Amino acid sequence: MVGVNKGRRQDTRGKVEFVAVYSQPASQSVSQPELGQLHERSQFVKENGRWFYLDGELLPPLVPKRNQPCWCGSGQKFKRCHG
Repeated sequence: MVGVNKGRRQDTRGKVEFVAVYSQPASQSVSQPELGQLHERSQFVKENGRWFYLDGELLPPLVPKRNQPCWCGSGQKFKRCHG
């Protein structure tokens, strides 16, 4: 999770910004699975005590600085992995 705006117990609306990493199966032309990233700011509404997803705004992928951990979760520095 990147950030939260509202969404507390007393609120009826909230926003969540998150990054999700996923892999796509290898294709005939690519031997290794391809990694991708979804970066979204989602809006939620609370009705009868339950949160429901309304919609989301797709955002550009987050790119870490060279010496930060890679976004793929490999544990390597970004410059040695997907940088």
